[in-house]
Amino acid sequence: MGIVTAPAVKAAPALKDGIRKVWVGTEGGDLITIDAAYGTILETVSFGGKVIYTGCHGPNVIVGMQDGRVFAVDAQTGVIRWSAQGTSQVNSAVETMDVLLVNYVSSRSTAFDAYSGSILWQAPYMANTASADNGVFYLTSQFNPGMLLEARRATDGSVIWNRPEPNFNYSGVTAVGDVVYVTTGDFKLYALDASNGVANWSSKTPFYSGTPLYAQEVVVVPIWNPGPPLGSSPGLAAYDVATGSESWVIGPLPGASIGELPIAPLMRYFTGFIALPNAGIAFVCFSTGQIFGQWNLGGYMSGLAYLHGPVAAWPL
Repeated sequence: MGIVTAPAVKAAPALKDGIRKVWVGTEGGDLITIDAAYGTILETVSFGGKVIYTGCHGPNVIVGMQDGRVFAVDAQTGVIRWSAQGTSQVNSAVETMDVLLVNYVSSRSTAFDAYSGSILWQAPYMANTASADNGVFYLTSQFNPGMLLEARRATDGSVIWNRPEPNFNYSGVTAVGDVVYVTTGDFKLYALDASNGVANWSSKTPFYSGTPLYAQEVVVVPIWNPGPPLGSSPGLAAYDVATGSESWVIGPLPGASIGELPIAPLMRYFTGFIALPNAGIAFVCFSTGQIFGQWNLGGYMSGLAYLHGPVAAWPL
């Protein structure tokens, strides 16, 4: 096992299939590249300011800054491919068909060519969550126009369909192939047909839910409560992908605080790594609802641990 303690880690780690590296940003404005197997620091590059977001999208490692700057770093070579200046803090990014959509805290979501950085189009609002697959972006808005889920073509931003939610905001969205999974503030999980937004099924979740994560046979959602008397918090709930029937619910997670939102992986698929940011505790969970292990990574996730070798040899 290799353990790296990075100073004032701000952004969740970025991972890319086929490359044995982990990228993480710090409050000091550094992008740290780490060997994923051995935990050794390979490179540190300073961007200045605060790194708010890191993620691997298409050919790039995307570095989002508090001051709105976006850097696209070639994941293979580490060379900065392009950069852009936004008008507010970067919130998140998603990619499909070599089009990158960057979401900001208080300005319009913007689509870039992943290789050149040229702006292709802008949404008429700021998306609070987004997902992408098969050349389509799925954006939710809690503000203006509010309570909205839209499907937009990646190439030109044209609207394919939209789905207003008349009572509660959409909380998170995940697109996987022909299905879009989305949660709402009234404790519901929907599976929508990606071509038209029509619901295949819907289920009631125990409490407030975060972004759904696909795990082949089930859809997993992080759940939490604002506090008593609603019950225990936080945890995970899973639903059958075909029918929406509840498969299992686990929680509260050991060491959790009432009302704390678990951090799920910043990707479409459930990888089993769930963390509690306040306690600095990480869990490995199975899609069957079993918790395999627990690691203390330090308060407020100020340290990051990278594990290698057989799972049975990982320290509990």
